[in-house]
Amino acid sequence: MHIEFPIKFFSHFVPLELQTEVNQAFGEVFKKYSREERWSNIFDIGEWFVKRNNRIIHHFGENLYRVRKAKKIREYIIRNELTKHFIIPEKYICWIEIQQEFCVISKKIPLSQEIPARELTPIQARSLAELSLLGYSLDYKNLHFTPGGKVAIIDTKPKKRGIKKIDVFHLRDRDSLITRQMLLEVAELKLYCHNPDALQAIEEVANKCVAKTIVKLIQKIAFASLVICCTSYIGYFLVGEITLELSLIIGALVIKIFFLIKNIFDIKKLLEWSCEGLAGLEKMNIMAHKGLF
Repeated sequence: MHIEFPIKFFSHFVPLELQTEVNQAFGEVFKKYSREERWSNIFDIGEWFVKRNNRIIHHFGENLYRVRKAKKIREYIIRNELTKHFIIPEKYICWIEIQQEFCVISKKIPLSQEIPARELTPIQARSLAELSLLGYSLDYKNLHFTPGGKVAIIDTKPKKRGIKKIDVFHLRDRDSLITRQMLLEVAELKLYCHNPDALQAIEEVANKCVAKTIVKLIQKIAFASLVICCTSYIGYFLVGEITLELSLIIGALVIKIFFLIKNIFDIKKLLEWSCEGLAGLEKMNIMAHKGLF
């Protein structure tokens, strides 16, 4: 199988010396597995876990996403000096000779065995909310902690975003799309927080994001209204009539303004629902899948 990759993706592949080491370790472990165990999707090979998929071509994009997402989250952690609060394992794409497929390898990190798990601190809760705003949504049911209390972000698989496809169909706004998706993530994150300070930190991120988005939407409405006025002026005073082309432009702008105004009300509604716990989250998921906001 021959696959060409853009140069920017090369950094996501395992270094050559490590690839040899991983393949040797995988080969030794693989020999000890029974025929049934060899169909497993996760292999423990000492310092690393190997995550494979059953369908090479269909899932290579998912593997690449896992590694890219881990890299972006690590950059966020370092940039915001959060290494005392978060840890994420090294991840690479590696060609496994025995399996003849690309797999994701993830370095092991020590995890706490405490049950129930530790409570998120305000800094951790705020950072997870900001990550959702950046588009790096996580499976909050699968959060782990290290013995030292750091949040260990193990799972970086992509989450389904049905809202995005629905949004494109309805010709809505990208800023409001990101905000609506973030509010969905925030509503889910709140279910795993019981510390009042942590909940307040999440709400501050959500409120700030909503305020910025609404300001942007108002600016876009004002700009579209200005274009309508200018178009009408051109038609009446320069051309002498509103031509078909000008009518189409005005009509498209009116539709755009309608959706921009609707987005403002939708976002405010979502913000309210995000504070209603599980009941609010269920409302948001139902409306999202139906494409009603």
